[in-house]
Amino acid sequence: MISKILKSRSNFYTTILYATQPNKNHEVMLSNGVRDYDPQKTITDFYRQAAMNNDIKKVTFHMAISHHPDDTPKINDNEKEILEKYIDKLREKGFDLSQTQYIIYKHNDQAHTHYHLLANYICNDGKRLTDSNIGIKAKITSKELTKELNLTPAIKKVKQDRESQLQKTLIQNEGESKVKFTAPAGIEPNRSDYGYSR
Repeated sequence: MISKILKSRSNFYTTILYATQPNKNHEVMLSNGVRDYDPQKTITDFYRQAAMNNDIKKVTFHMAISHHPDDTPKINDNEKEILEKYIDKLREKGFDLSQTQYIIYKHNDQAHTHYHLLANYICNDGKRLTDSNIGIKAKITSKELTKELNLTPAIKKVKQDRESQLQKTLIQNEGESKVKFTAPAGIEPNRSDYGYSR
């Protein structure tokens, strides 16, 4: 199981229209504080609560959760319970979605099932949802559930030996050769550099 915080500038309107496209074959798994049977009503509910605090510009939280294709038979019968556990574990770590509105859509349009969790950064009391270190908390939660449910673990993508990837640039300076090592584009550390391998 892996999770990724999507930091696009999308708003509730565009994100929910994306999540509910007919070709996504979507299904609502869980929701809290929104009418989940009609995308337009869901959007209206999110914006109504967001209007409680106009000082906060970014109001849409969006996270993708997925699992290895081989794990689909293991989780098909208890997806909702697994997602509830996921939310409970996040709350234990300080990211409490019970304080705000959220909805989780399941997408069945790819080989591996995946979910989109959308939440309102404006809580039910008009304050901002605390999300410090949410990327790390989500990653830890994914690892914990993977172990508990005996799912296929996500592994860090194998990075090529940095030494061998360094480009040598010969710089001529007053007749003296100097070798300068620089990292080529694309091999900088990437926090989202996690995935599955077969």
